[in-house]
Amino acid sequence: MKYLALLLTLLNASAATLIWNANTETNLAGYNVYTGMVSRAYVLAGVTTLTNFPFPSLGPGITYFAVTAFDLEGLETDYSDEVSWTNNFQEPPNAPCGSFKPPPNAPRRARGT
Repeated sequence: MKYLALLLTLLNASAATLIWNANTETNLAGYNVYTGMVSRAYVLAGVTTLTNFPFPSLGPGITYFAVTAFDLEGLETDYSDEVSWTNNFQEPPNAPCGSFKPPPNAPRRARGT
């Protein structure tokens, strides 16, 4: 099977789309998309017949990506070259909880009106 070249397109601070060139073999059935938090230690993220795969929410740290193609007989290629992305984005801390107190000079509204 043909070699797959990967490209990772960042959509925002925690979302990306993985894109690769199509396998042109006539018995191609689809692609397995893999991710991992350690290089070359992947878990299956999904299966597709398209040449792109969205990741709408990536966690903090480094994420590694690879793709394989598989044919109608179930034979799977070796992993593509690996691409990675480091998410350094940190969520802002939540506002402190507590009761709201209006300023002392705020106008007051009469109840029942």
